[in-house]
Amino acid sequence: MRPFALYRFPFEKHFTLISGSERQFHSLVSLNGAEGFILSKFNGEEGVLIESESYSTGLVDELPDGERIKYAYAESCKNERDEYDSVFEVFYNAIEGGEYEKLVLSRCHKLQLSSPVSEAYLQVLFKRACAKYRSAFVYVLSTARNGVWFGCSPELLVEGGEDTFHSVALAGTMPSGEGEWSEKNKREQAFVTGFVRTVLSRFSHDVKESEPYSAEAGVIKHIKTDFSFSLTDDRSVLEVASALHPTPAVCGLERDAARKFIERNEGYDRSCYAGITGIVGNDTHLYVNLRCVNFNSGEALLYAGGGLVKGSNAADEWCETESKLQTIISII
Repeated sequence: MRPFALYRFPFEKHFTLISGSERQFHSLVSLNGAEGFILSKFNGEEGVLIESESYSTGLVDELPDGERIKYAYAESCKNERDEYDSVFEVFYNAIEGGEYEKLVLSRCHKLQLSSPVSEAYLQVLFKRACAKYRSAFVYVLSTARNGVWFGCSPELLVEGGEDTFHSVALAGTMPSGEGEWSEKNKREQAFVTGFVRTVLSRFSHDVKESEPYSAEAGVIKHIKTDFSFSLTDDRSVLEVASALHPTPAVCGLERDAARKFIERNEGYDRSCYAGITGIVGNDTHLYVNLRCVNFNSGEALLYAGGGLVKGSNAADEWCETESKLQTIISII
């Protein structure tokens, strides 16, 4: 398949399909002036750009319907809970010992597929995700280097054009329909909000912030705070994105030390999970790559994580990752 990206912005009825040559990048700010679709690794800097050489749009409803793909849980999943509990203890001890205010612990869950995914199946999956998760940024990406990635992210990193830009702080998780937010979830979201506020103030003297509110994301919901801001003349939106990512919502606090701790202790390579995905150009829309799956040689690698703070416990955090994984499994 020629490199391509198929995507739909939240609440929109139209999709966009772009294809073109792919090129690697090692710095977000090096993409100033570029036009196309990107997917970066968790470190936020190393990634791939599909340059927009061919471009088309259409209605999501006009994409084909089709069958779900058959899958089985991989043999490696048998000990997944025990491994998670072991790593949780390492992470939580670092928090309880005062080294970090927050750490995000994630895991990779493998499915064995009955057949390799085709371009036709990816369109079916994309359509199904758009119908079920209207408030998400939904995409499919296929490149030679990164393979096939699919995601339906609820988390905007930054977007905007000439005058006005937007970002969000998103954290805390519980099932849709449940009542009051716990103090643990409120505290987790406050960490993220404070971080985003601080970063944006370095690039703008005109940052506006909403009150926190509940935002539905399929069968779960999060606490969300919206930000709007303008940029000073000498700064770019890609500089903002580079400074924001990875936010404490996918990493921890203090951010840089937390990222290094995660890379040393999580036990696997996050690859593009919790990286950056979306459109760069005159009108930039960048999202955190969450609720995502990497299709590769007859298997699907699914990713999910949750924020740990003082008061977290392994059983609740495991259930949170299970709920997030079901976002993808329910439509595969």
